[in-house]
Amino acid sequence: MKTVKLREDEKRMLVESCEREVKGRFKIKALCLTDIVDLESHGGRYFEVLVVLDKYPLISSFSFKTVNAHYVSYVMVDSKFFEADVQKGLLGEMFSEKITFFYIPLINEGYLKGLELELKKRLIKEQVTRLAIEYPELYREFLIKPEYFIYDVIFQRCRFTPYILWKFSRLMKAVGVEKIKEGFFKAAQPLIKSGLLSTHDGYLKIVRSPLANGVKIKDRFADYLKSTTQILIRHGLGALQDSSTAFFQAVKLGKLPELLSFIDKLNLLVEDPQNYIFIPTAKGLSSLSETFSMSSLLRKILPDGYGKIVAVEKLGGILNSVYLIRFEQNGLSEKVVVKKFNDWVGFKWFPLALWALGTKNFAVLGRTRLGREYSSNKYLYERGFPVPRIVYVNLREKLLVSEFIEGTPLTDIIKPLLSENGGEGLQFLRQAGKIVALAHKNGVTLGDCKPENFIVSEKGGVYFVDLEQATFDEDHSWDIAEFLYYSGHYLEPFKPADKIDPLTTEFLSGYLEEGGRIKAVREASSLKFIKTFSFFTPPHVISRIANICKNYG
Repeated sequence: MKTVKLREDEKRMLVESCEREVKGRFKIKALCLTDIVDLESHGGRYFEVLVVLDKYPLISSFSFKTVNAHYVSYVMVDSKFFEADVQKGLLGEMFSEKITFFYIPLINEGYLKGLELELKKRLIKEQVTRLAIEYPELYREFLIKPEYFIYDVIFQRCRFTPYILWKFSRLMKAVGVEKIKEGFFKAAQPLIKSGLLSTHDGYLKIVRSPLANGVKIKDRFADYLKSTTQILIRHGLGALQDSSTAFFQAVKLGKLPELLSFIDKLNLLVEDPQNYIFIPTAKGLSSLSETFSMSSLLRKILPDGYGKIVAVEKLGGILNSVYLIRFEQNGLSEKVVVKKFNDWVGFKWFPLALWALGTKNFAVLGRTRLGREYSSNKYLYERGFPVPRIVYVNLREKLLVSEFIEGTPLTDIIKPLLSENGGEGLQFLRQAGKIVALAHKNGVTLGDCKPENFIVSEKGGVYFVDLEQATFDEDHSWDIAEFLYYSGHYLEPFKPADKIDPLTTEFLSGYLEEGGRIKAVREASSLKFIKTFSFFTPPHVISRIANICKNYG
């Protein structure tokens, strides 16, 4: 995108086209441009506009039209629900996020500017609240650059909604971080006046606790999540599917050719927000990301017998901090994986709620997830289940150290299998099915059964490496649904849905061959799973997988 400037004739075109779209049935309370892409090969432009309507009975809807030489996506939302999304995140900020970083007002600028400041003020307050929860003894010492609030918003969403990161990245390059930072700093002024924050040489400081007296954070989080689940079930998924439809239409029309390659590079593009939080030391300011050095922490807590730490590499992980540590002792080298279990209490609850939505309960607290990982790993390892051996656990620091499995993530095998030219390794899908069935026969639901949590070792065995959401129950259909529907989202847009058939049948064959129940396979086709995973996977692919599960055996 070369520019975010909008010509006067384009403004008129967008206003008039929105009025035609509404057809006088509803009053347009506000209208703004929220995305713009130059289509060099086409000669026109792609516009996304947010249309806020009074008393809109659908709550939200999406439409896509060709106007002159341009493509226009209309995102329509009822004004009351839009305001509630700004004030409380009622709809998971699906609509309020559109005025977070960039927008050009077209109708009722004052209304939109006021809501923008209200939104950013709420986001900042939530962010400093989370810091107070995560670092109760330390947060008053933090010196926070305004950039923290920008990258924290992106950081928390990108894993679940890569389209948002792609969009934010383009707009930030065009608008500039400095301009966006000004908006967040302006929104912080009421919090400064109230005494929550103060300024210090261009930094912000948390002056007093943002937590209400007597309020238990765990209870407040649970109540908030519970109160919004019903509205999300009724309306949230529909709006999400509209966004997904817009995305796929954009790809089909050639407007967003760089998107797919961009998504593959997400881990490299997400900047750690903690780079913008500093702590004063005798040697100057030290960023929060540097202060909690994993290598120095390990030297303090690991028992005797470990050699010299020669390399520390941070692996992926937004919900936890995961590190690959290499030791050397007596000329021998050993690799271990260290996972620090962060609390999710202050984390944006919406993607987690979306992931569950009445189908799965997630453990939120770090110690709870550590307990699940340790107990289920030990239980399964003793029964011959292919999981990494636990080397060490430290409950105080919420750390778990396990052996490193050298190999290839199953996702790196699935993607070529779903590509146009195909690939090799279908037998590993059968092995994965057997592993899931083996866990189920031992009374364990894996809980986070995404393909990325399966590793094909160098010797050809398949391991499962993430048990922090494992439970001792019979919610077996969840594991099957998550593995298959999540695998389906790796199918490139507008490729034939039947390319998912061999992967699905191979996984299910392995599952049943190892003694998995056909009832669990059939239940994986239920509507509750289809709704949940429709956020990640195109509807025609989900339908294909669901039909195979329903009629299998």
